[in-house]
Amino acid sequence: MRLWNLTEFSEVQDQVVLSFAASVKRPASRHRKKKHPVRVSVAVCAAAFVGTLTFFTVHANSNRVAVSPAGIAIAQSVPVEKPPFDSLFGNRFDHQWTKALEDELLGTANQQLCAQPDELSGRVIDSVFSNQQEDLSQNVNRLDRDTIARISRGRKKA
Repeated sequence: MRLWNLTEFSEVQDQVVLSFAASVKRPASRHRKKKHPVRVSVAVCAAAFVGTLTFFTVHANSNRVAVSPAGIAIAQSVPVEKPPFDSLFGNRFDHQWTKALEDELLGTANQQLCAQPDELSGRVIDSVFSNQQEDLSQNVNRLDRDTIARISRGRKKA
């Protein structure tokens, strides 16, 4: 970096600006343009365009065109939708628990849920009758089915 010792501001033009302008070299032909690189780049672009057209032409001889799955790539950031309990119950079948057994049990449970009120009350009466004592071999006093039905109907109304 040059240092100039100036006594007045008017000396700036004579000493600083003129010496700086003399040190800067200007190119001899400033407006001369190079035409060769432009021609080369246009030729390369044209060759690339023609090459793309020749490599990826579609030949369709029928009204149905299909793309092979090997040529298709799918990228997504959204997770695949699955049922909420699929991670817990997805691998639940083995040689002991099969899909047929599960469907059979679910069908039985569905029939029991859809049973008529008379069937349900009969099941409740049978359950109460059999659970009155632990040992059925003893003949202990217990309520008969009609009495249990009368008591349960009386409680429903109350």
